[in-house]
Amino acid sequence: MTKQQIIIETVNILEKLPQEKAEEVRNLLLKYYEKKEEEIFEKGFEMLIQESNSYDFLKNEPDLYTLDDLIERY
Repeated sequence: MTKQQIIIETVNILEKLPQEKAEEVRNLLLKYYEKKEEEIFEKGFEMLIQESNSYDFLKNEPDLYTLDDLIERY
């Protein structure tokens, strides 16, 4: 089944539902879409940071503290 066929079939089902149920389905889809959109943004931002050279100077810095310096461990 193609994406267009899925959309047409879904629209046909939504047209048969009462308005409040159609709105409920719409709201669920919007929440799902917003969540996925946010995940895509976060992954893209994460990749951008990983590929950036902005923090390369930290790779050559010596470790100033070790686990032995901790007073309390959580």
